[in-house]
Amino acid sequence: NGVHMQSWVAPEMKECYERYLGVDWLSRDFETLGWERVGEIPDKVLWKVHGDLKKKMVDFLKSDITANCERQGIHRSMIRRKVDSLDPDALTIGFARRFAAYKRALMIFEDSDRLLRILDNAPGPVQIIFGGKAHPSDEAGKALLKQLYDYSWDERFIDKIFFIENYNLGTAQRLVQGVDLWLNNPLRLHEASGTSGMKVVVNGGLNLSILDGWWDEACSGDNGWSFGDGMEYSNIDTQNTADSDSFYDVLEASVIPAYFEKNGDGFPERWLAMMKESIRSLVPRFNTHRMLRQYYEEMYLPAARRAELLEAKGYEKARALAEWKQKIPLRFSRDHIRWYKVRGFTGDRLNVGDSFHVEAGVYLGKLAEDEVRVELVIMESGEKAVSTWQEAVTMNKTAVDESEETIIYSGEYRTDKAGTFVYGIRIIPVHPDLFCYQEPGLVHWA
Repeated sequence: NGVHMQSWVAPEMKECYERYLGVDWLSRDFETLGWERVGEIPDKVLWKVHGDLKKKMVDFLKSDITANCERQGIHRSMIRRKVDSLDPDALTIGFARRFAAYKRALMIFEDSDRLLRILDNAPGPVQIIFGGKAHPSDEAGKALLKQLYDYSWDERFIDKIFFIENYNLGTAQRLVQGVDLWLNNPLRLHEASGTSGMKVVVNGGLNLSILDGWWDEACSGDNGWSFGDGMEYSNIDTQNTADSDSFYDVLEASVIPAYFEKNGDGFPERWLAMMKESIRSLVPRFNTHRMLRQYYEEMYLPAARRAELLEAKGYEKARALAEWKQKIPLRFSRDHIRWYKVRGFTGDRLNVGDSFHVEAGVYLGKLAEDEVRVELVIMESGEKAVSTWQEAVTMNKTAVDESEETIIYSGEYRTDKAGTFVYGIRIIPVHPDLFCYQEPGLVHWA
């Protein structure tokens, strides 16, 4: 996925990119123009623009919080204390999105005493801005909102945690344009993509996130931070404790020092370097220009060409493919892998450069050789036997055992990384006019 950068970039940042990078926001080559030269933007200029945007955000938040508090009848002295503690020079962390249970808005309060110590002991002020809404029918989400609101008025956090009511697109725009850091901590493998963090990067903000959704492929370690280390636990309480501990560690040891350590010119040199790397590496990738181009080139155009091919000559190929798909389940059910042999792989551990050879005897039954593909599938096995990566190697026909009506297929795999691996051999049916190999939904494993 990607976001429409022109809709979310602040005018001041837009002008900065145009001046120093020559970015053409309407160009069809938007994702390839200028972004590699982001290092040419002077630190002084980038930090000034970002600081001005953060001040505008803080002014907006003060006005918005004041209006909402007055509407609720909160005492004027409490309102004054709340809004006066909003600081444009503070490290400002934002968290704003739909309040659903899996997004874990309250995860940072898992150990509230530790969170408080980190915020109190930071070299400078740190403030966390929350915003969002729950679906009207989501009782759990609404309960999370209430708890968060209570935290924002807790005496321990009243000067550090802020909740913005009636979250909308206008509020979202202010936040993504002004925060220093965007926090995202969904329960891992529940976030399909997540786009709020993409809106932050074009405005110079950094991301601190669980390795899920887009951040799992976007985070390099030089363009933002991750926490949780990709670990998954079956017990939700164990998961929350592990992830929150990791969050506290990264916030305390990496994020806060990077923000408050200044060079001789008074700028946070490490932070600015990460800002520039975030812009350089993420804005050209996670935008709608690239997204639509990729959909067009990899999905829409091939689908249109395939439709044209299938429709030709009175749907000749479409009819033939439909007939093949109707008959293939019965025909495919009669083939099987009779035996297989493995050389060079004992146990489950491989080192860089190790290779192993697999040979399999396959009975095809009623199938022609060009109707099947035999593959060696290798997967890296992570913690608790969770497979995290896979590669398929096509096995080639090397011999025929006519007495057994068996075709011998062979394949070899050489690893370029060390780790724990599992493997399997599979047969899948193939046809030249299939859109993808998964289309028939048939596979035999050994």
